[in-house]
Amino acid sequence: MPTLGQYVSHVRLASRLVRQPCDYISSTIGPLLRGLRKANPPKEKPRILGSTLDKIVRLAIADGDILEARLYVVAFNFLTRVQSELWPLQLCGGASPLWHSRVEFGSRRATIHWRKRKNSSKHFSMTRPCICDRTGKPRSSRCGVCALRALAHSHLEAGRALDQPLFRNMSKTKASRRLRARCLKAGVAGASWHCFRRGAASDILRKGGTVAYLMHSGGWKSSAFLRSPRIRARSRL
Repeated sequence: MPTLGQYVSHVRLASRLVRQPCDYISSTIGPLLRGLRKANPPKEKPRILGSTLDKIVRLAIADGDILEARLYVVAFNFLTRVQSELWPLQLCGGASPLWHSRVEFGSRRATIHWRKRKNSSKHFSMTRPCICDRTGKPRSSRCGVCALRALAHSHLEAGRALDQPLFRNMSKTKASRRLRARCLKAGVAGASWHCFRRGAASDILRKGGTVAYLMHSGGWKSSAFLRSPRIRARSRL
């Protein structure tokens, strides 16, 4: 169904084709359209914040979906585009001519090397520190390094090849359906995989992260993502 703006554009084009003045259209309809945009701002898109992440991880563990629980934590911590960057994630794809990524672990950190990443330089790398306490307390359920390390350990223990994607055996359709159901139980309706990026971006800004750091880490080409009302509000803190 065409919008009012498209209708006005068609009327303006028709006026030009029949060589009729059309200045009055812009001067009359322009203020009306601007008023409509102000009266109907874009809807706030759902996001998965740290508190929501804790809830859906617990729900996944209760359902016995440990693999999906780890997927949630890694997606949140590494600001990944799940479909293109996390589903094909490899432990070491360098030996393959079509390699996608490589994971490297340190004592208290983990680095993902992507062959290419949208809006980022070639062979982009992202490092995250382990946030778990060493004093004997239970590990944090939000630690992306521990989640990624556990994924790698399970992958190797199962005898899978290094260049085989970590989530190759996961049904993407069913996982997406379960994510929406768990997020709905946690109070987030209409959730998608992109909600992890939005929520992580909000949390980084709330904790004092800069827009430049966020754009580099998340692979955003511009700061247009700040147009979201909630993210824009947090960027002013």
